[in-house]
Amino acid sequence: MSHRFFRYLAIFSIYILILVPIITACGRNNRGANVPLDANALATAAAQTLQAQSAILTVQAGGQAPPAPPPSGSTAPVISASVDTNCRIGPGPEYDKVGYLGKGQQAAALGKEPSGNWWLIANPQNPAQTCWVWTSTTTLSGDPASVPLNQAGSGSQLPSQPDPIEPPPEEGFMSATVDFSSIIVCSQSSWAVFHALNTSSLWIKSVETALLDSATHRNLNTGRSNRPFLQAPQGCPPGITDLKPGSEGYFAVKFPPSVDVGDSIDATVTLCSEPNQVGKCASILVTFTIPAAMPPPPGPPPGPADISMHARYSNVHECDNAIYVTFEIQNAGSLEINSIDIGLTNLDSSIGVGHTNLNRFVVANQNSCFPGTSPFTSGQVGYTLAIIDPDFVTSGQSIESSIKACSEKDLGGVCTTVLVQFTYP
Repeated sequence: MSHRFFRYLAIFSIYILILVPIITACGRNNRGANVPLDANALATAAAQTLQAQSAILTVQAGGQAPPAPPPSGSTAPVISASVDTNCRIGPGPEYDKVGYLGKGQQAAALGKEPSGNWWLIANPQNPAQTCWVWTSTTTLSGDPASVPLNQAGSGSQLPSQPDPIEPPPEEGFMSATVDFSSIIVCSQSSWAVFHALNTSSLWIKSVETALLDSATHRNLNTGRSNRPFLQAPQGCPPGITDLKPGSEGYFAVKFPPSVDVGDSIDATVTLCSEPNQVGKCASILVTFTIPAAMPPPPGPPPGPADISMHARYSNVHECDNAIYVTFEIQNAGSLEINSIDIGLTNLDSSIGVGHTNLNRFVVANQNSCFPGTSPFTSGQVGYTLAIIDPDFVTSGQSIESSIKACSEKDLGGVCTTVLVQFTYP
């Protein structure tokens, strides 16, 4: 009884101490005149004061504060793109692209596909729409178990929205479409050939392709190359050129003989705007099945029209007071090459910067000077030159070389033309 009496006495004393200043302050205006009191307001203030002081006494008596109110909500896990990543209308490479998540860009994880390979996010370019990004090119911050499972397995769009339209890529953003083309055999090795369309404003100058067995997740091979694009869909590696914006081309990666017909292969293709996998890059997943019949090794078709050539840039050097561009060439056809014509164009200024027409075009090495020799026999590998005008080209500019090779002198007989791009050093 005594404890309870003193507790109420303390509360009453605090009530008096608080109430007296309230009455004094509210009973006068700034000039000291009497002002009528609002009884309801006074009662409310007193009740609030007693409630606060009761809480203070409870803390002092029990030693613990009342529990904090629960948080108003939790933050959804966040997806971050490790490279520029396509966002598709469904969870798979067969679905159309409707947006992209740029490298370092983040988005809330709205759902996950049952296999755990795709995250559902709001389309960064159209927040009213959802789309899917691949888990291998993104990272999740947060608890994966808190991400709801999406059994529908496809992105959704509000009915009031029009059909999805793929936005144009941002300036400086690497984007491309890649699909499996065929299997070829070169030098007794099997190669998977892929078709690429450059949909960005940047050149594609290097490609990395990682092959993975879809069933066992076993790494089969990873191929990297600069100037990776082949002369033709059935041409043998190495590649000879880069891929300019808006163009399409083919590249290849070797895979081991341990794969079997019908095996499903996941290919992660990373395309970059600079050599050696640097610059702006984009990664694309392509899934394909090893075909039932492997093609025979490529060989020259019969007939007089069999002339073929591979060419790639070698270097720029000075010789006899002139500046030369050297190309490594290979006669891939059955006919001799007896004449060659090389035209050089500055792609940055669209100005011709060199032209060379030769019957004696084969030089000893990449630092040689004219004159050269001919003919260039079937299967032979060597070097040829073209003179470039240094007054119309500067370091870092892109040069396109149109190389025409013919089976007869003075560009006669059967001819073929290849394009080679390089950066002027």
